[in-house]
Order: sequence, then structure tokens, then C-alpha cells
Amino acid sequence: MDNHLKWLKLLKPCGELYALLGKLREYVLKRKQTAFPIPVLSIGNISMGGTGKTPFCLYLANSLQLKTVILTRGYKAKPPYYPFKVPKNASPLICGDEPLLLAKHSPAKVIIDSNRLRAAQYALKQLKPDLFILDDGFGQIKIKKDLDIVIFSPKDFYYWNQVIPSGMWREGKNALYRADLFLINLQGQDKNTLLPLIEKKLAPFKKNFLFFDYKPSFLQSSLTHKKTRTLQKYILITSLANPQKITLALSKFLGTGPKKHFKFSDHYNFTSKDLKRIVNTARGHNASLVCTQKEIDKIKAIDPKQEFWVLHSKISFSTEKEKHIFWKIIGEKLNEKNKTSRYFKDI
Repeated sequence: MDNHLKWLKLLKPCGELYALLGKLREYVLKRKQTAFPIPVLSIGNISMGGTGKTPFCLYLANSLQLKTVILTRGYKAKPPYYPFKVPKNASPLICGDEPLLLAKHSPAKVIIDSNRLRAAQYALKQLKPDLFILDDGFGQIKIKKDLDIVIFSPKDFYYWNQVIPSGMWREGKNALYRADLFLINLQGQDKNTLLPLIEKKLAPFKKNFLFFDYKPSFLQSSLTHKKTRTLQKYILITSLANPQKITLALSKFLGTGPKKHFKFSDHYNFTSKDLKRIVNTARGHNASLVCTQKEIDKIKAIDPKQEFWVLHSKISFSTEKEKHIFWKIIGEKLNEKNKTSRYFKDI
């Protein structure tokens, strides 16, 4: 047996204990839940790593015609106080890359606080929103949610119910019973190939599950803001939990792969030395520099004069029917608390 598999087998009882403790935590916190007079939509996942939670929050905030507040932990954020409302011109070193992305590219107000209940109480009083969106909210049990959405990646189904430390799951599979809707981020994989496995794993929960993917839309210059859909030669820079999905999507979009891919860890803070190495590599290949919206603000904080082509992507449900089902569910949940005649922008 492979050594890695041996370790996973040895650690499985620890994972089962961790899952049991998670259920105990859920039981205790559910008894102390706080409800709010406005709708609360949660976007989360059950595993660690990139499933596309934050971009999906962005999609929701930009699609809904409601005064929205996004509540986020703000991983690696170092604000001067909590709760902290993110200005659109904030430094990514202070507020973190994802909160700044949400603040800059949506009309929503973004509040950073690991204590999401405190942040919600502050926002309700100070900002008077119509809607709360919880970013990475599945484990936030203190707040009563009107819709609890869990996003999966294909990897979650291949390594089903492998809980920390034997795997990447934060909780055991029974935690999924408290979810209301499942979304599967295909990450470039074929839906029909995955469908039998996904149907088998999700059948016990009797919840809707829908498929989507992030598809490149255009590249935009960080200097001139010019947009393009073509590049001949490029160097790719990412600081994502799952960079392979970007490489695959971008290569398909541009019709060619990167000359080199600099893969940094998730939420990485770039240094001048990093950028010098990247720029010199691009010059050696006579290639353009490409990054995602998540990296560009951290890069510009170090070198604002260097041109990068920033990848912009869009959410694409696998069918129009699935898109319709998704927005029908959202509309029904909003209507339970928020009597507004029109919720959605043209989507």
C-alpha cells in the first residue's frame, strides 16, 4: 500500500472524531442562533480550498438590485479594528485580496470580521441593508440563514467525506443536511462524466444540485484598461488554492497555454523580488503578463507602472434551465422577508 494511503487510513479515526465534534458544535450553536429581519444568503463549502465561493458572492451582489452587505472573515486581513468596512481604495495588505475584490467590483458594502454575528449587528444598525451575503458562511451557525448554499468542486466527490486530518473536509457529510442548495463548480470537467458519481453521493440529502463553471470573458490592461480576447504569448501569475482550473480555462480561451506559470500560494503577498523575476521572465519570452482579479491589486501596490493583463471571468450555469431554477430559489427566499417588486438586474 502507498505510504500516503497508509497515513490516510491511520488518520481516518481522527477525522471521524473531528466530524463528531463538529456535530456537537452545530448542536450547541444552533440553540443560540440569531435571526435577522432581512434575508441572509450564505455561500460556503465543506472542504478547504478553492471552490469559487468569493466570485459567486460577487455574482450575487452584482445581480441583485438590493442594498447588500457582504460579511467576510477576510483571510490574512489586518484592519485596524473590527468590524471593518472595506473602502474601495483600501490596501490589500490591510483588508486582504478577496474583501477588496468584492468591494471594488460590486455595489455591495463589505464588512470584515471573523465574528460574523458582531459584523451583522453592526451593519444592520449602521448601513441598514436589504440583504446579507455570508462569504464562506457554511460553518457560521450562530446566524440563522434563509438560504444555505454549499459549493463543491469535483475533487470533493473523489475524496468524499475525508475529514481533517485525513482529508480536506472541514466537517463530516452529515453536516450537509443543514444546506438548502448544492452547486457544483465543474472547473472545466465534463458534467456528464461526473453526474453518476455526484447523483450517488448527493441522493441522500434530497436537495437541488446545479452545475456551473467560470468562463473567461476578456482580458483587460491594468494601465490602459483596454480589453482583448487574444494574446499570442503570455506568462501567467496566480495566487489561488486551485490554479489548474485557471490554466485550463485560459488556455482554451486563448487557444494556447502560458509560456510559464508562476504558481504562488493562496492569498500570497508578492514581493519586489518576485515581480522582478516575473518581469524578467516575460521579457525573455517577449510575452505579456497575465493575472487574475485576485492578484492585481497586490501587484500594483508594488509596481503600478508594469502592465498586466487581468483575466475577467463570468459565471455560466450548464443549462438555462439550471440558471432559471437557481434564480427562482433565490427569488422565493427573498420574497419571504423582503417585499420588493424587482430583485434582479438583467442576468
